[in-house]
Amino acid sequence: MHRPPGRRAVIVSRQCPQLGAEWSRNHDVTGELKTFEHVTVIIDYDCSKNQIPSDWSPMIATLQPRSDTAPHSPRTVLRTVLRTVEDLSPARCVVVGAGSAGRRHLRNLAALGIDSIALRSLKGGPSDSAGFRSVHSWDEASDFEPSIAIIANPTALHVDAALEATRLGCHVLIEKPVADRIESTMQLQAAITRRNTTALVGYQFRFHPTLRAVRDWLQQGVIGEPVSAHAHWGEYLPGSQPGDDQRADPNGRCDLGGGLVLALSHPLDYMRWLLGEVTSVSAMTARRPRLAIGVEDVAIMALRMKSGALASISLDYVEQPARHTLDIVGTAGTISWDAATGTAHARCNAGATNLWVRPERNFNQNTLLVSELQHFLACVRGTEQPNCTLADGVWSVTIAEAVLRSAREGRVVRV
Repeated sequence: MHRPPGRRAVIVSRQCPQLGAEWSRNHDVTGELKTFEHVTVIIDYDCSKNQIPSDWSPMIATLQPRSDTAPHSPRTVLRTVLRTVEDLSPARCVVVGAGSAGRRHLRNLAALGIDSIALRSLKGGPSDSAGFRSVHSWDEASDFEPSIAIIANPTALHVDAALEATRLGCHVLIEKPVADRIESTMQLQAAITRRNTTALVGYQFRFHPTLRAVRDWLQQGVIGEPVSAHAHWGEYLPGSQPGDDQRADPNGRCDLGGGLVLALSHPLDYMRWLLGEVTSVSAMTARRPRLAIGVEDVAIMALRMKSGALASISLDYVEQPARHTLDIVGTAGTISWDAATGTAHARCNAGATNLWVRPERNFNQNTLLVSELQHFLACVRGTEQPNCTLADGVWSVTIAEAVLRSAREGRVVRV
């Protein structure tokens, strides 16, 4: 836990307001603390004054006894005290990975005023990371004392990196997909539960303002009961990440967890987010020789939802220019959404409803990442709950695995 010079953690018993003690990380908890049923934690930024600054609203943590006869132990109290101090400290972030996603996160963190950012990159760091401390091992990252971590390395390495970050006590934002294999996520789920840290999965389209409007329309019944949906996403792989060496693009390498179904798994996530749980899938995939990559570059899949609705998703690494659209048919109307323009349109069969929504003029793709990061920081502070949990991320990997299995075996696979 990082505590800047001059910061003091003060413990005050509500039963004995006059009793206060300053604590440091290495301070031993005395037996007196065992009798405290309520402990208030306050932070004093001014070392020269023995009082709380009038313009500072301290965070307060109150501990309740587990039972009438078993109050929190002194060690538990101290852990909570230190955690509260950590929550009030400026966030220090280790960004794992120096590819295009990692570089965007670094720039966005700086723009949000998070001054201390650590970059872990085996490549030595990107050219535009000047001013950010660069670390190349988890031992160095530990010395940096981060409180949050963004996992933005290749998919096959996500779980190992997230486990290391969780071991350091970091809250983690994990880029999608969580992993390339569902079994590898079990240990991570257990570790995050055990450490009681926050985990958010980076399915950024959950932050798209007009896709959120689509979700609102569905929940309000604007088009009646959804009966079918189709999402299409096509983009040319060599042009998808400008500036990167496409010969080493993780999205085109099986050993790094690449492949179309996993790399463009956003529609798998938002279909479930919009229409509910998936019960079975049927799929076909293909690999075109032109791209010379070792993974599928075309995929068509059909999903049966628990609600009874049917959905289809078509993906490819070929289409130029890129196109990403969603159409939903309901018993009383239709909804269309276009990622390129950001617009969403709801039409009622009877003609009574005709809704249009578009994002703000300054909206761009990075807006989603900034919104996602702001939400993550709010989750860490405890003021919001993750809108895409680790369990949600695991479900997307589960569906993706079912898609790939269906394509291999030529049959419907239950999820």
